[in-house]
Amino acid sequence: MAYDLPRVSGMRRVGSILADWFVWGVVASVVQIFKPDWGAFIALVLYILADVVLTAFLGQSPGRYVARIRVVRVHGGSRPGLLSALLRTVLIIVSGWLGLFIYLLALRFTGESPKRMWWDAAAGTQLVPASFLPAGDVQ
Repeated sequence: MAYDLPRVSGMRRVGSILADWFVWGVVASVVQIFKPDWGAFIALVLYILADVVLTAFLGQSPGRYVARIRVVRVHGGSRPGLLSALLRTVLIIVSGWLGLFIYLLALRFTGESPKRMWWDAAAGTQLVPASFLPAGDVQ
């Protein structure tokens, strides 16, 4: 069942990204202290694992929690699951700054935050306010 899912503001998205960057910057710095040769690689692996698991089962990352947003499936509004979360995270990492640039262009030319980014479209997900609950979903 498809829902008309609520939008998330651009400020919440940006806040989420900044909070995640801060958290993972601290994690990377700590790992780098103990494993200087492999620190960046280990921190990236930890980020991917944590982001995939947290997104799959909670729809949130530390940054999304702070910004009060979460990721849900477009059809049904439920939690994304492992495959969608993995695809979404990998596409975000691969697109990097290009994804942010596309987001800013869309914001500039349409005057509003896009409903979904391309990685969400590919994964069948969307960001919604954390308070959104589809019918029958209890948290």
